[in-house]
Amino acid sequence: MLGSSNPTLTPEVFQANTYGRQLEAGKSMTIQGTINVSLILGAICAACAIIGWGLVSNNKALLTPIWLGSGIGGLVISLLLYFKPNFAPYGAPVYAALQGLFVGGISLLYAEMSKGTKLGGSTGQGIVLQAGILTFGVLFGMLFLYKANIIRATGKFVAGVLAATIGVGVFFLGLMLMRLLGMDTSWASSGIIGIGISAVVVVIASMNLIIDFAVIEEGAESNQPKYMEWYAAFGLMVTVIWLYLSILRLLSMLNKRD
Repeated sequence: MLGSSNPTLTPEVFQANTYGRQLEAGKSMTIQGTINVSLILGAICAACAIIGWGLVSNNKALLTPIWLGSGIGGLVISLLLYFKPNFAPYGAPVYAALQGLFVGGISLLYAEMSKGTKLGGSTGQGIVLQAGILTFGVLFGMLFLYKANIIRATGKFVAGVLAATIGVGVFFLGLMLMRLLGMDTSWASSGIIGIGISAVVVVIASMNLIIDFAVIEEGAESNQPKYMEWYAAFGLMVTVIWLYLSILRLLSMLNKRD
């Protein structure tokens, strides 16, 4: 089975949950079932993002508690689901709700920063809407490229994306360390260099979708139990949220140059 640079969609998780026998009809993972569950989680995330936006817009002091609380809560749920995938039908909706609050708060912050600018518009919501549209555009675009076999999740492709993803993680950890040491890191969040870095991250996140699709397809073909539809949808959501935040950050940087 293919490896994945998404830590939640790894071969080990799927292999550990393979029964090794034919499941009864309706009790095994399917691609259509995973799509249906993904839509449910997406709806929960969107609804909670609206709630998070509203809470923070009415009281800016709630931004940090919501950001930290939902972020830490989402990490805890992610770890729980990684080790206990059978809990996914219950944990995945909670994760979607927490990430919705997180995304809503962060989106409002970017909207406030871009208010009155070309991309943000008079209310600042323009940049958030554009990021959402672009995220879904990339999602469906990558799905089309995958289904049409234009981009294939070969071993070399997976290895390359994995290496790039790890590289991005190490890079941003290095930036955090530099900030803690009081070093100047403004070059990474503004100007041509910052825009270039953000664009690369968006491309890497997009490529991760191809691998996620392949892992989900293989999971549906390998006699996985029904609850793995929830786990697979949760894993896909991890990548989609990363993609959205990366696009939002890139648009914010482009906005500053107008």
